[in-house]
Amino acid sequence: AAPGSDAAALAHVFLFDLNLPRVAAALVAGGCLGIAGALFQSLTRNPLASPDLLGVTGGAQLGLLAAMLVPALAGVASVPLLFVCGLAAAACAIVAAGGWRATPLRLVLAGSVCMLLFAALSTLVLAFFEQNIAGAA
Repeated sequence: AAPGSDAAALAHVFLFDLNLPRVAAALVAGGCLGIAGALFQSLTRNPLASPDLLGVTGGAQLGLLAAMLVPALAGVASVPLLFVCGLAAAACAIVAAGGWRATPLRLVLAGSVCMLLFAALSTLVLAFFEQNIAGAA
């Protein structure tokens, strides 16, 4: 497209105004995920560490079910709720492991137990409120 034409202006808008913020957000999010993974691996001294080891995904899953049961929490409000539930699940695992005295092995074991606990609670919620959750989906 010739400089100054509508096609050049459209290409500029498409490349710099629409795609550049997305690329920057993807780079920042990828960097944050990489740092979080490195922290998980160093905390548990396990190169295969994942959020499942501390029960974070189980807590977030339980929070998601709670958000689906309460219509006021649906939509954008559910994102902070999921964050808080995952954080609370990790705190539960840390407390169960012994707090500051926790060894990596105790932390992984306590996290696995907390993950199973939250999975059981999620199954219980699904069993009792299946119709309500199916209507929210």
